[in-house]
Amino acid sequence: MKDHLIRTFVWTARDNQDPDKFVFSRKDSRKALARSLICDEQTPSDVQREKFRIFMSLACPSFRIPSCSTVNRDCYELFEEEKTKLKSILCNKRVSLSVDAWTSEQETTYLCVKAHFLDSKWKLQKNVLEFCPISDHSAGAIGKAVEKCLLDWGIDKIFAITVEDSQSNDVAIHNLKTRFSNSENSLLGGKYLHLRYIDNVIKIMASDSLQEIGESVARIREMVHSIVLSPARLIKFKECVELEKIGNKRMLCMDVPTNWISTFFMLDTAQKLQKAFEKFQESDPHCKSETRGAGMPNRDDWQKVEWFIQILRHLYGLTLHLSCSRHVTTNTIFARLFEVHHLLSEWQDSTEMGISSMARRLREKYTNYWGKYKEMNLVIYLALILDPRYKLEILESLPSELHLTPEMGEIAREAAFTLFDEYKRLYVPEKSSSSEKEPESGVRSFRSDFEKYMIQKKREEALAAFADGKSDLERYLDEPTEQDWDYFDVLGWWKGNNHRFPILSNMARDLLVVPVSRAALESKFSRAGYIRDSFSGKGSKMLQVLLSTKSWLLPPHSSSCVEDDVQNLEEAERI
Repeated sequence: MKDHLIRTFVWTARDNQDPDKFVFSRKDSRKALARSLICDEQTPSDVQREKFRIFMSLACPSFRIPSCSTVNRDCYELFEEEKTKLKSILCNKRVSLSVDAWTSEQETTYLCVKAHFLDSKWKLQKNVLEFCPISDHSAGAIGKAVEKCLLDWGIDKIFAITVEDSQSNDVAIHNLKTRFSNSENSLLGGKYLHLRYIDNVIKIMASDSLQEIGESVARIREMVHSIVLSPARLIKFKECVELEKIGNKRMLCMDVPTNWISTFFMLDTAQKLQKAFEKFQESDPHCKSETRGAGMPNRDDWQKVEWFIQILRHLYGLTLHLSCSRHVTTNTIFARLFEVHHLLSEWQDSTEMGISSMARRLREKYTNYWGKYKEMNLVIYLALILDPRYKLEILESLPSELHLTPEMGEIAREAAFTLFDEYKRLYVPEKSSSSEKEPESGVRSFRSDFEKYMIQKKREEALAAFADGKSDLERYLDEPTEQDWDYFDVLGWWKGNNHRFPILSNMARDLLVVPVSRAALESKFSRAGYIRDSFSGKGSKMLQVLLSTKSWLLPPHSSSCVEDDVQNLEEAERI
């Protein structure tokens, strides 16, 4: 926080040529302090810490540390200022929402509503609109909170709402769909409004896999705990690692039983150190008697864990991809679903003990969650069509692989044209952009003239494209697909081609940013779905201020992903 604070202090130079002459602004400095606290996820009370006060007295003697109540007020003022800015941006935007419930350590349930949209530079924005306590997880409580949020922000243009899989969420979204279906800004009566998180089903599959070998996991967990929590055993275990000449650099880490990713890392590390465990068991006869009922891991346990780690590693890879928010757009969801489908097929054909039967049970859970492919929300297929690497080709070539009907490609094509017709009805060409305005000074700069030339050139290209009488969508589908490569920037492609497909690019703007993953939404304030106790005691309004304002001030790519959390966990637990 100290470095950030120094960077964000605002000084006004009397003389640009003399950096030693400054005018200190207490107001601007307090505002910078509020920004620093919020962005670095500190509470207003943190400014009263003795070491921080000493540091500031040396770094900036002119700045008097404000009281907690003053810092609170400054945070509220910054919140209101940024909210006004965001409202002006959202008033003409169509957004998608993510709705999540969080629980504090004080057992208070909060609802978090986020808006997902592309800004004028085609950069993905994810902003917290509401973070409020609700009475329970009922459909009425959720629906009422979401509707109140939308009214407060003046939002009536919604493409989709992504939620967790639950009956109360289903009912709440159905009620909202009914509420907004008659709006002139509604798309096809809210036909594509309701979507579920893909990583939820991955979590379900991973948890079920661990339950399948629950006894083996429990024995290894007990063994790890008995070693990690005893300094003497820890030293002896390290000696066993050296004696067995195991080159694994990662050492033991304890897991959080409710977090399957931490359990995967514990098992993965332990399995690599299996020989050291066996050596340790031989050298410490008292260890067996001190385990708490689960017993010591045997060869059968290690064999099961080795098989199932392969499954968990694949699921972790999928979660890792989905959790890194800077890379995830809606067009990627089909590929992730195909990967899960392919993995389940491989596991069902496995001859290893228990894996085939478990894969059949996982497929049943998977199908219950998503439904059959032909019954899924067509947003999944529409986003794939708007990926210029695939368009309709992949849907026409994969039906047998995914048990799709041969007509699936035609169904998706018809849906794309129907939605495109809706955008033709709603689309209004934007007014001249700021880049077309004359320079304020009245001087005709080279850059201004060049930008005007490029804008006119793009208009001429667009008019030439319209001469054949075909729609944006027809011309887009007629063109060859782009080369498929790992780091293809689908949003960058549409940004560069929006002048050629003015209506279709608006459709792509909305469709490609529908949230698909919940993993990327967590922050230090709400790690693992639980509001930190130090923040949950600050009151719901202050939580709203801290969480919302941070999401408005920082770019989306500054968010952490699961990989960052796991690395932090490993560093904390590594021995």
